[in-house]
Amino acid sequence: MGANASLPPFGGTDLQTLATALAAIAALAQAIAAVIMVRGLKHSRESVRIAADALGHAQDTSRSQLRAYLDRADGRFTGFKAKDASTCTFVVRNFGQTPARITATELNAAIVPRTGDGQRAFYALDGVRVDSTTIAAGADGVFHAQLTPAEWQPHLVGLTQATHVAMFRLRLKYEDIFDVEHALDIVTASRGLFTEFAPTNMELVRRVGD
Repeated sequence: MGANASLPPFGGTDLQTLATALAAIAALAQAIAAVIMVRGLKHSRESVRIAADALGHAQDTSRSQLRAYLDRADGRFTGFKAKDASTCTFVVRNFGQTPARITATELNAAIVPRTGDGQRAFYALDGVRVDSTTIAAGADGVFHAQLTPAEWQPHLVGLTQATHVAMFRLRLKYEDIFDVEHALDIVTASRGLFTEFAPTNMELVRRVGD
């Protein structure tokens, strides 16, 4: 072949083949870019979800650590006397880190056979007094109720110290600093119907709270 020989010109078929190849490469590049973008979006969404879960967990942990926790600290019952009014006192302590605001209080009493059998017909005690509607962290709240002889004598007919005991139930609702309401239900039994006054003479029977 001589020095002046030239390359054969592209034919129509060659140009069409090249255009098809270029179009295929462009389509492949677009598909790869789309896959990368979708994977990036999925990764971003997963990262956002993980961050949101971590934030929610941190908030729940913070609330659990900072909220108020009320529980029974002491209980006293003076016992039923012939002429005197009897008193029932509950001391509730805030074992949490922040104050608790009392929103509802109910104090009930019942006379129960020592054997644990028989109906526990609790009846409400009127005139429940609360020293304060707010219990600071580490502080005590005191709840009092009095039973006059006219109130308790009908419940004692035919009963003796040996066969029956007095039971008391305190129900509380309170809010923490996050405005979340909690409940506490405490049931105690005195050491007897005619228990003398003592620093602590009511034994815990049941405690339900959150």
